[in-house]
Amino acid sequence: HRDLHRLIRRQRQMCIRDRRYLGYPHPDQLPLTKLYRGHPYTNVTVFQILYKVFPAPLVPDDATRYFPAGDVGLRHQAPYPCCVLDPRFVVSMLSHFVREPANWSPLHNYRYWARFAVRHETAMRELDRRSKNAADLSALWDVIETAQRWNRELLGIHRWSLMAADLLVPLLSKLIALWVSKEQQAELSARLLSGLPNKSLELDQALRRLAGETGPGEADLQDFLAEHGHRSFSLDIYHPTFADDPEQVLGLVEMAGREPDPATRVAERESVEREIKAALIARPLGWLKLLIFERVLTLAQRYVILREEQRFAWQLTLALMRRTFLCIGERLATRGVLDRADDVFFATCDEIEALAWDSSPDVSSDAPSTRPLRQTAAARRTTFDRLQREFELAPHLTYPPFLRGNRPLEDTPQDQEKTGRWRGVPVSPGLVRGPVRVAFTPERLDRVAPGDILVTHSTDPGWTPLFGRLGGLIMERGGQLSHGSVVAREYGLPAVVGIPHITAHLRDGDVVLLDGLTGTVTLCQ
Repeated sequence: HRDLHRLIRRQRQMCIRDRRYLGYPHPDQLPLTKLYRGHPYTNVTVFQILYKVFPAPLVPDDATRYFPAGDVGLRHQAPYPCCVLDPRFVVSMLSHFVREPANWSPLHNYRYWARFAVRHETAMRELDRRSKNAADLSALWDVIETAQRWNRELLGIHRWSLMAADLLVPLLSKLIALWVSKEQQAELSARLLSGLPNKSLELDQALRRLAGETGPGEADLQDFLAEHGHRSFSLDIYHPTFADDPEQVLGLVEMAGREPDPATRVAERESVEREIKAALIARPLGWLKLLIFERVLTLAQRYVILREEQRFAWQLTLALMRRTFLCIGERLATRGVLDRADDVFFATCDEIEALAWDSSPDVSSDAPSTRPLRQTAAARRTTFDRLQREFELAPHLTYPPFLRGNRPLEDTPQDQEKTGRWRGVPVSPGLVRGPVRVAFTPERLDRVAPGDILVTHSTDPGWTPLFGRLGGLIMERGGQLSHGSVVAREYGLPAVVGIPHITAHLRDGDVVLLDGLTGTVTLCQ
């Protein structure tokens, strides 16, 4: 675990800078992450600090996943800031806002991103060329470091895009709640955020074109990989991309169900918009209320779209880094420093960097600085494989949502377990009754039959084609803006998220009644 911590040290340093934005004193003394059975966990204090300044009505639904039992009230226990007017907090926020107003402002962040996206795409092509033509390890390592700088800039924009969405989506919901019931509020909010273009649905459409009437041909597959080959089921660069393992793509084509009907979703959204605008304009000061609603709606929809678009761009950089690390691994394996090329993923960044800048022209297994690495990387792989097998045997035991110290924190209300009724966050309206299928990894998705209700921790953009065969979706984590929620709305698929431990309480074949409007899941006897 000590070695794994070193691998994420650079990300921790970036998060330390994030805490400096908030003016937190001595941010380097606040431990950000820890590892449990090979999985990273984030210190809940970080989220307490982040959300403490949010007014209660504007705390986003998604925030519940960061707190045990979804209790966002725990944010008030944060040691800092003392209040929203804490001088240190205010001065720090204002000073950073002055430096990057276009990035911080919800009114401009999406434009800031659009300009960055053009530069980013060009830079990735140039880095790919440099990686392929690199003469030595130091040139490859320079590509890695440059890619990491682009990652930091991308995530620096992404965090404020998410913050904008976190503020605007609940604000939109509050505006709707001024004149409709709570049940109508949830449904109307979902309709207003559906029928929007996003990168996951583009992937879905590309897969269906690839399938065609006669199945995917070689030329069609290569065209698909040229556009989407950098996508992966994971943000961990250890795992292969679609281009690395095209069998993943063929498996998705075979699992694809019905197509979503974007025209229907768009028509529903536009109908709801007209209905709300007509209700607003008929009220006192209707023109002002209408103006506010239209502005909030437009911005909320923009940031929902960015949620998927920014991940698409991020995976471009991650795929480039994976290819470059493998190039480094191939050269080290040739020289006997590693047993195999992908053992490079079991060396720390510090270890690879030391080899890359070694003054000797020939880094080999005979060099004193490299002799231990071969055995160390192999030992780490063995540990990793063991942890993976344990996760596959009992995901709910080896990957608990929260820890207390070094032990799982049991946070599921017992009365829900006893009654066979659970309540979560409703993210896509609809009522469905059917058998559940519990799945955690892409390898188990082929077990999902048409009409099954998928129960999982969370979904990935690569799972999108599967939504066409589902009857419903239940997730342990997530909120209105999570990937599964966005795609479920486009498919008109009933979905409830944010139910801790639901994957442990439900078994394959259990029949449940899922209400995506009220957020309840009931076990049918």
